[in-house]
Amino acid sequence: MPTSSDSSCRASLLLEALSPLGRARVVLRTCNGLAEIVCTTADLAVQAPWAILSAGDASVHIELAALRCAELRGGCAEHGAPPSICFIGRCGSPCLVVVLDRTAGAERTEQEMHFRALRARWGAKISLDAEHAIEGEHRLQ
Repeated sequence: MPTSSDSSCRASLLLEALSPLGRARVVLRTCNGLAEIVCTTADLAVQAPWAILSAGDASVHIELAALRCAELRGGCAEHGAPPSICFIGRCGSPCLVVVLDRTAGAERTEQEMHFRALRARWGAKISLDAEHAIEGEHRLQ
């Protein structure tokens, strides 16, 4: 039977794969508010059982086992929505969102290339919860 450590491992692998994406806006959401930090995706580190974002004086900790799935949203040029990686908590709501909206020019082109490669490898929806499948998600092996 899968365990919460299986879930943490999946989340760790995905978070580590975000590192080459570069500058981003990271949003931590709660039921009562949110916090935004502009940083690089390399500032996201995994120190089990936590995902830790350290940027300047800011430090954010998220329990890996609390992440249920992730969605790699391709962005929408028509509406100006940038690509993003949205981590959904066990409550079913987004709790950590990495928004790729802090680059321009050649840096943006390279970031979009890395994002497309990440999405091609992992899929648009990734299960991080070893116990519960979500319709339409890609299960890591």
